[in-house]
Amino acid sequence: MEDAPPRAARGAIRTEEVAIATTAADRRPTRTVAGPVGRRAGRALGAAASAVLLVLVNDPPGWRAVPFLTEDVTAVLGIVNASLVVGAVVNAALVVRDPPWLDALGDVGTTSVGLAALTALWQVYPFAFADAFAIPSLLTRWVLAFGIAASVIGVIVAMVRLTNALARWS
Repeated sequence: MEDAPPRAARGAIRTEEVAIATTAADRRPTRTVAGPVGRRAGRALGAAASAVLLVLVNDPPGWRAVPFLTEDVTAVLGIVNASLVVGAVVNAALVVRDPPWLDALGDVGTTSVGLAALTALWQVYPFAFADAFAIPSLLTRWVLAFGIAASVIGVIVAMVRLTNALARWS
């Protein structure tokens, strides 16, 4: 046993004891975002979903079929429809062409109109649950509050992205 190399200190790793195997797969760069085809497919799906929601909300019986919505929905229906239309138009435009500046501009627009819709929903609160202090009512308020806060952050982030994209573009 005299020919054996000395033991390394506890927890220490000796480089000659570690075999590192590299393959072609290890050297490929990892992609964290969808490629152009994936982005376009997602945007086409988003535009289609917005169009379907517009039809479902506005065609009879539409929103009246939802048991916990009140007639006060008519006060916010315009801004909710605007949010769906803006989302559909922006996604359809980005299917055709998606430079970074247009993507960021679309995010500013859709998130801003979505924020307006969420704020209107918070103010009007066209929801009626069995009890005003019921869990669904509380959860609805929390979801609206979270959506409003997230949208404010989203608009700021999208504006920074737009500024950076325009600086690189010019």
